[in-house]
Amino acid sequence: KACFPTAKQDYLARDLCRHLASLCRMYNDCGSLGRDRVECNLNSLDFDEFRSDVRVAGGVEVSSKHETDRQKRDLLWIADYEFEAVRVSLKRLEEEGVDEKTINALRLFVNVTDLYGQILFIITKSNHLDPAQPSSGAPPHTPPCAK
Repeated sequence: KACFPTAKQDYLARDLCRHLASLCRMYNDCGSLGRDRVECNLNSLDFDEFRSDVRVAGGVEVSSKHETDRQKRDLLWIADYEFEAVRVSLKRLEEEGVDEKTINALRLFVNVTDLYGQILFIITKSNHLDPAQPSSGAPPHTPPCAK
């Protein structure tokens, strides 16, 4: 028996996974920006949408601390938006008649994945923090699915 036997249920389940994957990618990119720049890895913050105040010095792109903080805030805002989409997908799956056991399993999956992403974000960020600088905190939301 398929977990999501109808076209709508299958679409919503896949949509939930896409939003959750995007959310995790954003947490990772926000937390690993410094390492990604050193290792020349592509990061979400490298895309033009985030780069309004970047200058070139000695052939290397440099952005101010203020600009980098703004970019990270914007990325975390978008990640929070993605989490709202995860919530909507879960709600719609319930409305489409997915059984309670499957919904509870999905909630557990979402909560564990989100918690892991937040922990990774904090660990990665703390590995690159200057102890003299205040932390900007954890990702902007708290796990809402644990009702």
